Amino acid sequence: MENMYLKVKEMISVRDAAFFYGLDADRIGLYPCVIHQHDQPGMEIGDRYYYCHECRQSGDVIDLVARMFVLSRQEAAEKLILDFGLLSRNELKAFTEEWQCQKNPDQDQLHAMFVLSEVVHVMRIWKEVCLAIRLHGEVKKAFSLVCRYLFVFEDMLDRIAFGTDAQAQEMMNILNETDLIDALEQDILEENKVHNPWLFEDEDDDMPFDENIDSEEMI
Repeated sequence: MENMYLKVKEMISVRDAAFFYGLDADRIGLYPCVIHQHDQPGMEIGDRYYYCHECRQSGDVIDLVARMFVLSRQEAAEKLILDFGLLSRNELKAFTEEWQCQKNPDQDQLHAMFVLSEVVHVMRIWKEVCLAIRLHGEVKKAFSLVCRYLFVFEDMLDRIAFGTDAQAQEMMNILNETDLIDALEQDILEENKVHNPWLFEDEDDDMPFDENIDSEEMI
């Protein structure tokens, strides 16, 4: 079965989505950023990505829509599918149910999805921390690095969670060959659990926006 959740990124360009949802470019082709919402347009939008020159945020079409409408990546993908008429609502429901019946991840895949989900969670919070602090100097560099790797890890998670069996297995082969999951567990999750335990608390808890946070502890 064709994986519509990944295919949507190939079928809908970021530029088309931006136009569809009402983002207007200025005379030199820059858009207002949907992340930090600065009055001065600074976001560049291409066919497959967007990039803000001010906050250094980037992502694909699913990430753009997720940010615009405060959705999860799966919800954003489904919104794109419906809004652009790739599937009807009934067809999408049937596709999702069929996919859930067919998808049977093994223990290694479940472990990889858990680790990647935790890493994505940590990096998303660090993005918000950086935005709450002023984006300059080392904080700006750290923010740029977090955004870059967050995009990569979200794509890995998409391919394992929503990809076909072949796509999921291909990604698992890459992860196993590089020992990336073990490295992520040790270098990001364990280190942050020791030094920044608040990252793993409930989302309703207050987030400590400390201007003295050491940006080198972020990754």
